[in-house]
Amino acid sequence: MVVRDRTRNAAGRVSGARVRIPPTPFMWLHQKMKPLLYLCAGLHNVFSCLRRTQPAREQGAASLPYSIGLRDKELIMKRIGKKEWDGPKKGFYGWYFKCQSEEDTIVFIASVTVGNGEPKANLQIANKDGVWNVEFPGNCFMRKGGNIFLSDNHFGKNGIVLDVTTADLRAKGKLYFKDFTPIEYDVMGPFVMVPFLECRHSIMSMKHKVNGNITINGKKYEFNDAFGYWEGDRGISFPSEYLWTQTAFDDGSLMLSVAEIPMGNKCFTGVIGIISYRGKEYRLATYKGAKIQYLKNRRIRITQDDMIFEARLYNQEGYSFTVPEDAEMKRTIHENLTSTAAFRFRVEGETLFAFKTDKASFEYEYK
Repeated sequence: MVVRDRTRNAAGRVSGARVRIPPTPFMWLHQKMKPLLYLCAGLHNVFSCLRRTQPAREQGAASLPYSIGLRDKELIMKRIGKKEWDGPKKGFYGWYFKCQSEEDTIVFIASVTVGNGEPKANLQIANKDGVWNVEFPGNCFMRKGGNIFLSDNHFGKNGIVLDVTTADLRAKGKLYFKDFTPIEYDVMGPFVMVPFLECRHSIMSMKHKVNGNITINGKKYEFNDAFGYWEGDRGISFPSEYLWTQTAFDDGSLMLSVAEIPMGNKCFTGVIGIISYRGKEYRLATYKGAKIQYLKNRRIRITQDDMIFEARLYNQEGYSFTVPEDAEMKRTIHENLTSTAAFRFRVEGETLFAFKTDKASFEYEYK
């Protein structure tokens, strides 16, 4: 197993040489328990699917994103009026929504953090015209079923309702979601059962349709059968070093994340990726044997069995986003919402797709 000695520099980044360590009793035990971990992960996803198939009425969902039931309104107002926080003791939780049309791409990130002080809720909105960061009191955040509420704003499986006014932002509108593409099972695989992970990733929909419009500071953005993507993160901190990319295209969509994952005083490089192509899911993951052949200069090549995936980012420029570090929104990363990137995917020697696009979202936080 190849790991990296974990030492942090003044900027809080992990540095150190990669070293190969001999097998340990823990690694031997992990290999022996791998079938049990897969079984637990499978049961977890079966129960998740059963919950998703319950009638919307039982989950407190609404038929339209702006049609919130009376009981839901009462719960929201009760939460907003509370002075005490009854959420997690420490950590963060957030959802990322991307809406991509031929003309425009908009990202919405709704989250809550509970650090050493009071809980804080946060909404970040970004498109080609800028990035806006709006803070809310922690008790304005509420998650109910497949929805997140931030005061009068609603994000979830039915769509997005936006109504925000600050000194530099006036945003209002409604977007409707349909025809979701969920993944086959939890993207974390057996690692869903591992406690104390720094960050856990989830994917709600690889691709869905988006309709509606959002007005930001007087400019209207229209979405007519546009592409949508929906994922989430929870934990304590974002990885110290990582790569993340996502894009949707006519025949499907893809997402890849490569990150340095701490385990005690060591760390290893983990891979999770989903390629949804022409109705079939391809999964690249450390727990399925994915190996990084190349990761340098904004390029990556991953092999797994008979699959080869390659990605290259051409332009590094991007907007600044705030992400959690030690359960506080205090770290700045850079994401290019519509970067120029190239992707190629081969299976059994056959190229399934190879294209260059200016619609890729890319975060490259490796030095």
